[in-house]
Amino acid sequence: MPLHRIYHTPGQFSKDQKKDLADAITKIYTGLNGAGLPAFYVVVIFIPIVESNFYVGGETTKNFVRISIQHIARNFDSHEQAKGFLDRYENALAPFIKERSFDWEV
Repeated sequence: MPLHRIYHTPGQFSKDQKKDLADAITKIYTGLNGAGLPAFYVVVIFIPIVESNFYVGGETTKNFVRISIQHIARNFDSHEQAKGFLDRYENALAPFIKERSFDWEV
């Protein structure tokens, strides 16, 4: 069961944006090029962290999104497979993070 934790400051994502981002992440696993998992296996948790508790480089930030992924049941068989997943993941994130000029780390 893939578990995605998305750490962000309050207000970075609306309710609709969270739903759309969770759907985009789920489709990575369930879509044509996905792992063939049922949608209910994919868990996405949004964790708001107030700016005064979110530091990058020793400074508070409200423009950063940190994403932690755990693939509990399956792993990648090769570097190419892992890279392919990360490419699809970055593409799924782009409208919600990159195109909104947020800094991020997966």
